[in-house]
Amino acid sequence: MKTAEAGTVKSIKNDPRYGLTIVIEHENNFQTIYSNLLTSEFVVEGEKVEKGQSIGTVGNTAVFEIADEPHLHFEILKDSLPVDPSIYIK
Repeated sequence: MKTAEAGTVKSIKNDPRYGLTIVIEHENNFQTIYSNLLTSEFVVEGEKVEKGQSIGTVGNTAVFEIADEPHLHFEILKDSLPVDPSIYIK
């Protein structure tokens, strides 16, 4: 899994619903959230990351998505509110 944009790793946690989750803070009050990961071995909390940097591997750790094939659960937040990722990702 690679980062969508440069930023700082805010947290790495095992979310009870979404599984292993990495949250990255970006400029202008954006955050990207990468969940359902198998590993987060490439980064630590507080680390600055570049766009396209490897941060972990996709897995199947999200409890409520366990029936699905391994995949990334990805979110973008602006001012703590969810936004449609297709607006920003091409």
